[in-house]
Amino acid sequence: MWPFLWAAFAAVCWGAAPVLGKLGLEGLDPLSAISARTLTAAGLVWIWLAVAGRRRRLERLRLRTWFFIALEGICTVFVGDLAYYSALKLGQPGQVALILAGAPLVTLTLSAWLFAERVSSVKLLGGVLVAVGVALVGWR
Repeated sequence: MWPFLWAAFAAVCWGAAPVLGKLGLEGLDPLSAISARTLTAAGLVWIWLAVAGRRRRLERLRLRTWFFIALEGICTVFVGDLAYYSALKLGQPGQVALILAGAPLVTLTLSAWLFAERVSSVKLLGGVLVAVGVALVGWR
């Protein structure tokens, strides 16, 4: 039950984020917005690490682990967010969020390729429905 509750809580947070981002982008360029958000989030994470006594764990990470976590951060926090904020600045939050809903298709494809994750007929059908939904939202 906990994984579902945490995922549902994340969905609520991520669902509210485009609306808050659109409000915050008024009079601000996407790169400055990423900087402000990233600095805020990083500060909160460092405080949490310090309070929880987990800072030492970072020092023990292997180079390979750092490499992949850094790549993930570059994809999401820098490149992905720059594209996201640019889309949000120019478009409507609802449309941007719905198009971003296509991200699981990339995850599903990469997971099948890199981890040999089994793509069942139900997952495939879900992916097709997501793709059709994204196409409908993007089509005017």
